[in-house]
Amino acid sequence: MQSVARANAPGIYKALMKSLVFENISLQQMQQKIVGFGCDGASVNTGSVSGVITLLQTNISKEIVLVKCLAHRLELAFKDAIKGIHLYTKLNTLLTELFKFYHTSSLQTENLKQTFRALGLQTALPHRVGGTRWVSHVLGALIQVWKGYAAYVKHLGQVASEHSNKKQPKAKHLSMLLSSKELVVFGNFLTDVLTVISTLSQQLQRDETGIYHSHEQIQATIMVVKKYKEREGPYLRSVFEKEEYKGYTLKGTVNFESVRIKVVDAMVGCLEKRFSDIDIGLLAATKLANFSTWPTVFNESNKDFGDEHVATLTDHFSQTLQQQGVNPAVVELEWNILRSSLYNNHTVADLTWPAVNKILGNECKNILALVDLVLSLPASSAVCERGFSLMKQTKTEYRNRLHTKTLSNLLMVKLHTKNEKEYDPTSAIHYWNTGGPKKRRHNFMEDRSNQLSDSSNQAGSSDQAVLVEEQDETGVAIADKDKMLSDSDSDWSDYGSCSEMEEEDDVLTLEAACEDLGFED
Repeated sequence: MQSVARANAPGIYKALMKSLVFENISLQQMQQKIVGFGCDGASVNTGSVSGVITLLQTNISKEIVLVKCLAHRLELAFKDAIKGIHLYTKLNTLLTELFKFYHTSSLQTENLKQTFRALGLQTALPHRVGGTRWVSHVLGALIQVWKGYAAYVKHLGQVASEHSNKKQPKAKHLSMLLSSKELVVFGNFLTDVLTVISTLSQQLQRDETGIYHSHEQIQATIMVVKKYKEREGPYLRSVFEKEEYKGYTLKGTVNFESVRIKVVDAMVGCLEKRFSDIDIGLLAATKLANFSTWPTVFNESNKDFGDEHVATLTDHFSQTLQQQGVNPAVVELEWNILRSSLYNNHTVADLTWPAVNKILGNECKNILALVDLVLSLPASSAVCERGFSLMKQTKTEYRNRLHTKTLSNLLMVKLHTKNEKEYDPTSAIHYWNTGGPKKRRHNFMEDRSNQLSDSSNQAGSSDQAVLVEEQDETGVAIADKDKMLSDSDSDWSDYGSCSEMEEEDDVLTLEAACEDLGFED
């Protein structure tokens, strides 16, 4: 973690170099190891004249590949496609105003919850639409509205009928929008489209997703979106060509087909435009690392499969490969050996690269080194965004004096700690027990309690031993002692029992007291 003096390309590049040097990475190691640079589409990072990528290629290696974050591109594609759609503007107004209506009034929120309980529905409060992630925020807000549609319509209708309520005009307007057939149909259609796009976004944001994964995922998403041009999705089927939705009558007419065609065409066009560069040149060649893109059967019709991709990758990364001890001249030869071996002896769809390395690691080490290089290229900069989010949560206004090194260590723990279900604390416990300058006394209290119990047991056993000794020493006289007790009982019998003696003493005491007080009787 390094602070940036100025938020321009030289400032970012300088901070980046400081961060790498801080990790004891030399310039020679950078030239040998750095093969890709993932970032968002900001010009300060991607500028061809003075951007960060240009400085990296000039000072480190000209073979460094620029990968613009695919998740950011997806968000921008949705924003471009939906721009100018009148129904989306009305739908966005509905979602925004509905959130404000309940978020700013605890009374209305509580009444809405009571409406949910009265209808026997699970509470689904409205979500905020705005934010940096347009796709997920809009999708979440839409799903909440459809989950609680009946409760929203009923509660807003009740508020709209109360003329003395200050919220009456706003509730009436929102109730009218929720009852609009055109808006409800379009909203459910958009929910279907956003569900597909959101799924792609989540896949691209995973840490293990590489650029080689993205080709198939993007093409599958575009194919599904195209189908929605003529076919209804799960959400749209619940309302399409129906007069009621969730038990409430919809009002108005629907001119939906033209809007659907316009939205689908715009979405597909924007997706293809934003991701056009990954289907040509070097980025297109990375699909070689994805086994699912390989032909099912290797025959004469596809005998040249992968040759062009291998040649493109070898030519671009020739210097980097040579620095790692790879011979670029034999890479293409080993590719043919690798391809033939995998098709002849294995089912390609079931293979993974770790398994291939175990099988052919010695025989095809040069081509496998090239594959490892391709696997390291990122698909998005989502991990950086998560780091920024954690940094804001860690360095708050109450902890604004954290040193850079301390902040880096805290973020390292938070970003790289395993899930609780996957974490095995055995090694950490062992290190804690043995790693300190002094021996850990983690069983101190337990040992102390054991000592106390042992000492009490010893004391009890010693008391028993003393009694036994006394009995042993006087064992001969025990019978006589019992006899003495029996004799003493017989001797005292002449004077009466103990209770009789006590009664006599009480009588004498009472008589003396009466005499002192002057009572004769």
